[in-house]
Amino acid sequence: MPHGILADTTAGKVGGSGQTSIITLEDLIDLEHSVDPAYRRSAQCGFMMNDSTIKVVKKLKDTQGRPLWLPGME
Repeated sequence: MPHGILADTTAGKVGGSGQTSIITLEDLIDLEHSVDPAYRRSAQCGFMMNDSTIKVVKKLKDTQGRPLWLPGME
């Protein structure tokens, strides 16, 4: 029987103690690499985030002030 999309998941990357509203590029890299490489290379692999999480990720910038999140970026 199907369990749903989140019923059998485990946390791939958990922020540090007390880290609730700050996301770093290092966190995203750790999250990406917490997924099995064979699955990560699959075209069906993707990330699902809460809208408020995506909002924080979209605000990440490099040292030149350029956004790290660009529409259509792979």
